[in-house]
Amino acid sequence: MSDIGFKDLHCLIVDDEPAFLHTFEAMLRAVGVGKVTRGQTGSDALMALVNAPRPVDVIMCDLNMPYGNGLQLLKAIRTGQVKTQRLDTCFILVSSLASPEPVRTAAGLDVSGYLIKPLSTEKVRTAIVKGRSKHFAVDPRRYSQVFVTESVL
Repeated sequence: MSDIGFKDLHCLIVDDEPAFLHTFEAMLRAVGVGKVTRGQTGSDALMALVNAPRPVDVIMCDLNMPYGNGLQLLKAIRTGQVKTQRLDTCFILVSSLASPEPVRTAAGLDVSGYLIKPLSTEKVRTAIVKGRSKHFAVDPRRYSQVFVTESVL
């Protein structure tokens, strides 16, 4: 995807740190993303997805947040619990942790990408391009078998 194609993207970013959200949005604007919606909790993200006039193109979500973590949100989307969203939506997890268990769980849910903080504009741009080009066979039954804990710490 060329940078020109970014202007048509609607990206939802979710993180419980307001300062990081501000910086994250600035990075997305710098790569040319046309519409950015923010949320600070898993429940904020669900409300944004339900109220969006069309499916969001890219979700970039923190792993650890109050009121629903990133893996819970990913599972809800992949299993079809968020009716307004495509099951194969580009979903990129963002975390300051590189521990193997959440990465394995995310892979079992066909996560589109995994970014470790701190981020850079180039890392964000590359993750979106790679994540949007990743294709997989959607399997809600398999996703429903993936165990996701309430806390990933």
